[in-house]
Amino acid sequence: MDVETSAGWTSVEYLRRLPAVLPVNRVLVHNQVIPTRRLGSRGFRAWLSLPDLARLVVCGCAWAAELGPHFRVRLIPKRPPRGKA
Repeated sequence: MDVETSAGWTSVEYLRRLPAVLPVNRVLVHNQVIPTRRLGSRGFRAWLSLPDLARLVVCGCAWAAELGPHFRVRLIPKRPPRGKA
């Protein structure tokens, strides 16, 4: 499997291509860019991660459905600027 690791997340493996099957104890995650079948296209990235439901939510976009459910990073609401409550 072609992967690139990142120190920003625990056990994150960025993918250069989709695996045939997901490794045990890992989930497939993608960023907020509209998914494409070609990783890296238009800024689309995907990676394998430990399941972390505090940071991830199930994604319903149907991308890579052959690998089962996948996740996206949980959006954090932006705080209004100071004095603009």
